Amino acid sequence: MTIALIEDDSRLRHALSDFLSAAGYVVRSFDNALSFVTDPYHSKIRCIVTDVHLPGIGGLELCRSVTLRRPAPEVIMITGRPEPELEAHALDCGAMVLLRKPFDMQVLLGWVERLLGRP
Repeated sequence: MTIALIEDDSRLRHALSDFLSAAGYVVRSFDNALSFVTDPYHSKIRCIVTDVHLPGIGGLELCRSVTLRRPAPEVIMITGRPEPELEAHALDCGAMVLLRKPFDMQVLLGWVERLLGRP
């Protein structure tokens, strides 16, 4: 299964990509949502891990648009922001979970495995 990882922090993006790849998943990394939606492969992605706050198209807007697709990809949102209302916004737009940075990568992997199964 291929996971799209959309994170503007390059160090975190590389760390998460390496971690998920080592767990057996194919990871396509993007530094912004526009790069993802213009990628010819984007419609085949079954799971998206995206930051809430991205330059240009934000993670919440991206989540709302991709969850209208059928079949809709599973969405895991991540954020470093403390605002308590972000969790409700993430779930309202169709995300399965909002993980707050810094999060345990095993927790992220647990969600990916729950949503996609083991590779």
